Amino acid sequence: MSSTQTAEPLPQEEQNKLAYNKVIALLARRDYSEKELVDKLKPHVNSEAISFGVHKAQAQGYQSDERFAFSFVRSKYDQGYGAYRIRMNLKQKGVAESWVEEALNQETLDWFERAAEVYQRKYKQPIDNDFKQRNKRTQFLVNRGFSFEQAKYAMEVGETALSEPF
Repeated sequence: MSSTQTAEPLPQEEQNKLAYNKVIALLARRDYSEKELVDKLKPHVNSEAISFGVHKAQAQGYQSDERFAFSFVRSKYDQGYGAYRIRMNLKQKGVAESWVEEALNQETLDWFERAAEVYQRKYKQPIDNDFKQRNKRTQFLVNRGFSFEQAKYAMEVGETALSEPF
């Protein structure tokens, strides 16, 4: 075949098989949202094959946006991120709002205590009424996805713990 000729597109059945195999290979490494899988498959196969591969994996229980949302929330929570940041990340990954809210509102997640833990892990010295330092620490927690109320709580708890003698 010369360089000016293009390769024949694969028949639809072959594209479907390729799409499904790529989905399974991706999911073997980690969980993905449906949107992430679609985005990863776009350069390789047509949209009909993408739909076939993703929906077949879902029907077999290999892919679930609900499961993805719960595992993503738990992972990011354990890494010290707050609900606002996690919510934004899940929306970017195309997860339905209902799954996002359900995953973020798990009874086992205490966002105030998590913010306090993150604060205490990051800061080892008390603020000593330094307004600039207080703002910097608040901004750190807000950037991690915690609310201002959670940041305030974390700083109160953290400062109490830092000022207590061992």
